Amino acid sequence: MKLFLVLCAALAALLATGCSDTSGGGQLNVTLDEWKITLDKTSLPEGPIEFTIKNDGEKQHEFIILRTDIAPGELPTNDDGSADVNAPDVDELHTVEELDDGDETGRTYTLDAGKYVFIDNTVEEENGAKVSHYDQGMRVGFTITKEGE
Repeated sequence: MKLFLVLCAALAALLATGCSDTSGGGQLNVTLDEWKITLDKTSLPEGPIEFTIKNDGEKQHEFIILRTDIAPGELPTNDDGSADVNAPDVDELHTVEELDDGDETGRTYTLDAGKYVFIDNTVEEENGAKVSHYDQGMRVGFTITKEGE
């Protein structure tokens, strides 16, 4: 009987360990609109991040994930006002292009601990002038923390 109780206790401990969530990551809702990107969180632990990206604006937008320590409004820019995603210290990781007004999509990306900037880098022509969505304010910082921080 004593052996049975020891085995039951060991099995219970093993099951409790197996059921604990140590995968990190989480869910992030992203809303694109003229001229902002809104997030429902400012950070998540490293791991798989389930992005739900919705265009609530009237214009077509895109969503780009950059890994960089540069502040969102301080990224180097091209002549047209778009962010230079090929600049030193800027690593373009993922892009979701051409989200029309009302579109919603889901993506899962595994992100390591660090600082990120999410941008819309669309450049369009309006009345003969180039309009950069990044330059208009479509940028936001995000942090991925180490598991347990």
